[in-house]
Amino acid sequence: MIEITINDNHRVLVPSKWSEISADQLVRIEQTDKDDILSLFSILTGLNLDIVTNARDKQLEAAVFTCVAFIFAPLDWKNLKHSSHLNFRGKLYKVPTDFNKMMLGQKILLGQLALNQEEMVNNIRKSVAICMQPTIDKGKYNEERVLKITEQLKKENGLEVYTLSKFFFRNLGGSFNTGKVNLQTSQSQRVRTGKLYQNWLN
Repeated sequence: MIEITINDNHRVLVPSKWSEISADQLVRIEQTDKDDILSLFSILTGLNLDIVTNARDKQLEAAVFTCVAFIFAPLDWKNLKHSSHLNFRGKLYKVPTDFNKMMLGQKILLGQLALNQEEMVNNIRKSVAICMQPTIDKGKYNEERVLKITEQLKKENGLEVYTLSKFFFRNLGGSFNTGKVNLQTSQSQRVRTGKLYQNWLN
């Protein structure tokens, strides 16, 4: 993390590498034009874009390019490996790998998300929530809890959530009819030109 000072007394901790960003920041960076430096800076710092745009603070001006530099550093998205556990709200939960034991509701809902290929990156938190909710709650599938966990995942590690989502989509995204792995959905997705996660399921 980088610590920056604004208006001489307000200190802000800013991620300095991909492994430090939250799931919410990761998706918002994906949705932002990489030429829009001020918006990227706003996402990383949590500062309102209007405040950033109208700032006269010399320290803030000097910090902008330092803070966003890592976004332009190459990252091998294709070969990122998912963890065997999800770190959620300070606790570790084992990631399910026996997909035949997953509940029908989970498979159908994840399959429905996979059909909307243009929104897959936006749905990374929801896909993880769908697959992890029974494990987190040690109980049955609960749609209301999925929505709450989806929201709470905003603050969790972005790369961890991203790689788990990729893992679940690849193994369950097109499998809700048979319970078996079917990568047809991911293999036929369109490339999103200019985005960080081109062919993110490949």
